[in-house]
Amino acid sequence: MPDHTPADELRAAADRLRNLATAATPGPWTQTGIGDYGWTVSSSTSALVDTVDSEEGRADADYIATMHPGVGLALADWLDTAAANAAVLTWPNEFVERALVTARQFLRSRPDPS
Repeated sequence: MPDHTPADELRAAADRLRNLATAATPGPWTQTGIGDYGWTVSSSTSALVDTVDSEEGRADADYIATMHPGVGLALADWLDTAAANAAVLTWPNEFVERALVTARQFLRSRPDPS
């Protein structure tokens, strides 16, 4: 028997994402930079992140701004819903499997510091 069930993985990703989102500067965020100086992601109260002055830097800033804490909280809620369904839905189940792909990608991108 595995140490962690799919529901455990989904809950772990949801908890981690929710913790990060609630600790971050509230959103929404916007890309407010100007070319020649780089691109900036800002909240309504402060500048948050600067990226390089390039098309890739602008794309990074746009992406970061799009993924503000409100998006993180919505994704965490979706992962919680998937966790609640993981034990009761018939396998294979595309809804839970897609959520697991998301959870596993997120957990790999944010290794546990312990």
